[in-house]
Amino acid sequence: MLTRWILGILSSLGFLISLYFSLVYHKLIPADARFIPKFCRMDQSSCESILATRDARVFGVPNFSLGLIFYLTMIIANALPELMEKAYLLLVAAAGFSVATSLFLSYSLLFRLKARCVLCFTSHVLNFLIFLLL
Repeated sequence: MLTRWILGILSSLGFLISLYFSLVYHKLIPADARFIPKFCRMDQSSCESILATRDARVFGVPNFSLGLIFYLTMIIANALPELMEKAYLLLVAAAGFSVATSLFLSYSLLFRLKARCVLCFTSHVLNFLIFLLL
């Protein structure tokens, strides 16, 4: 039961981060919106600047879009134990793909883009923790 709560919280946090990236990318909110806690806000020199790079896409799809789908799927599956049980292997595979993608994106952020995006790294850690919990 505790694992399900933790999985729900981690997935919800990941969803909110992906939603924030999506809203900033589509210019629906400014990156430094006042209602976003200061430690979560993007700045021009790191997070916001990487949204337009080719490394911010997997198979041509923005990473935040894949994140929205992944985290929402985890939230729904977590809320419906029978669905979690039936789709368990698929969910583990999706979480494994998210970890593999996170490793590549972390490498890209650190060594190719030389960017320190706290929210990006936070979502990568969330992906790893979700995978471990599954």
